Amino acid sequence: MSTESCRYPRARGLGGSAVHNALVNNITDMERDFDNLANMFNDSIWSYKNM
Repeated sequence: MSTESCRYPRARGLGGSAVHNALVNNITDMERDFDNLANMFNDSIWSYKNM
């Protein structure tokens, strides 16, 4: 048996880890939002391809 351990941080909040997973998955659906931010700030670092 190995005595080594690996830290695996988990999200905490009302709804448990599902809330965190929903937020992470929601980022992938925001391509237009990030591109609009890039245009608004005139800075391509905000574009979806850079996220």
